[in-house]
Amino acid sequence: MLLTLPSSLWGEADSILPQENQPSYEEIITGEDPLTGDSEGPVSSGFREEFNPLSLLGLMPEGIVEILGAPSEVFSYRGPTVREDNVVFYYPSHIYLFFFRNRVWQIRTDHRYGKPVLGINMGDPLEEVEARLGIPFAEVEDSRIYLLPYQHYPVRARLFFKERILEDLYIYRSDY
Repeated sequence: MLLTLPSSLWGEADSILPQENQPSYEEIITGEDPLTGDSEGPVSSGFREEFNPLSLLGLMPEGIVEILGAPSEVFSYRGPTVREDNVVFYYPSHIYLFFFRNRVWQIRTDHRYGKPVLGINMGDPLEEVEARLGIPFAEVEDSRIYLLPYQHYPVRARLFFKERILEDLYIYRSDY
């Protein structure tokens, strides 16, 4: 299941989001936890590295390729209207980056992703996720929506559960 959102507010993105000071790979996987503010040093190979998706929002394709390398697949994802069409970069680690107007606006990790994101793991039970992230901003069917720290625009995480087990996680600009 892929989540798409309306694209009405992306007109100012190119002028608001500078490409300077792109995060390094180490910052992306070991950066500050957006929910707790805790920062950790580089993770040794014996630990599961945490992915910090907030550092990728707003980047352009060349910045993404510089940080993560070339995607293994690139495909289009058609939204309900032309304004909601996306280009998606897919990486073998099961990360999907959704582009609109040449910027990453949404990041998805699916049930096969093997590293922590926001301090939780795919396959975690709902109770464990809620204990870690707290009370959700909203509950929609089998999903929970959380407000994340503001990044020059509002950001949310939407977590999808199947039989109370975390299956998919989306982090996205909520002004989109």
